Amino acid sequence: MSCHDVVLVEGLEAAVGHARDVRSTSIAARTFAGCAARGGIRASTLKVGNDHVGSTRTRRPCVSSSSISGFEDQVFVGLEKIPPPGEVAHAKDYVSTLGGGAVITAVAAARLGVHVSVASGLSRDGAHRLRQENIRVRNLRKHGEPSAVTAALSCGDERALVTFAGMNAQLEGRLARVLTRTRASHVHLAFSPHDCAAWAERLSVLKRRGIKLSGDFGWNERLFTDAGLPALFDTLDIVFVNEREANFYAKTKQLPAALPYWRKRKGVVVIKRGRQGALWLERDREHVARGRELQPVDTTGAGDSFNGGFLWAWLHKRPPAQCLAAGNFVGAQSTKKAGGLDALPRLAQLPRQLRRA
Repeated sequence: MSCHDVVLVEGLEAAVGHARDVRSTSIAARTFAGCAARGGIRASTLKVGNDHVGSTRTRRPCVSSSSISGFEDQVFVGLEKIPPPGEVAHAKDYVSTLGGGAVITAVAAARLGVHVSVASGLSRDGAHRLRQENIRVRNLRKHGEPSAVTAALSCGDERALVTFAGMNAQLEGRLARVLTRTRASHVHLAFSPHDCAAWAERLSVLKRRGIKLSGDFGWNERLFTDAGLPALFDTLDIVFVNEREANFYAKTKQLPAALPYWRKRKGVVVIKRGRQGALWLERDREHVARGRELQPVDTTGAGDSFNGGFLWAWLHKRPPAQCLAAGNFVGAQSTKKAGGLDALPRLAQLPRQLRRA
């Protein structure tokens, strides 16, 4: 395969910023202890910091993933319901694993053959796990800084998250400095920026250098009030949102009402809808892909896994329908096991029509 450069901060950049706020639940603080950070991407090549991403045919970076931090995830699976404050729910299973948007996206892409680098704040075990996935790591965490931790409650298709940002607040500036030196051709961002206008300016510099950009900023109420958010969206070649985020940032309650807002964006907007599939949206066209039916064990990281599958196809210049299909397949497969990494497929496990296209 030819090398498709994507930057995860000098490779495929999937920046995982601050904790993605979904819903608060009554989880004791002790559930945060002992989690392991996770991250990664292999396929084409992602680079962060001094790490580069490139295919086996070239040393030039391919994909770079920029992450505000890898998360140490504690995942509680098989709950009958998400408990309201004051109640206790009993899980059927529990997993402590490496997590975070950049990490999951990176590993998803790497397992499909993309050469990836990740720049993030990781524990020693987390960095080791990524290297086992053939992902190059630029660890921005300093000695003594606390890891970010997420506790996830999973109940079928529903989940709730509680996060502790740890050293994330220190990482944004470090990532910005790393990005100024990247040589990757594509950078994927997976974090929640504090200053959208400042990041739009930084990313515009990368665009003028010919670097392609994608991003998934997750759900963050602070971004909702940042006047620079539309400009940040418009610096990206691909914007990833789920349906709830699409409505939130467009200030609507139903997806049809949100579509005019997203059609105004300059790049491609990908709206992830879980079992209902996904939507590719541009100003003058759209494509819809149906979802895949299966009984999920845990949906943690499914959206970030989708991103990795989609980027693999997009980097190989596949048409919209196949990009969406690849994202849907990888995202669905990731839900077969608890945590966002263990069920991610290899290239040989993709449907034949995707591998051969």
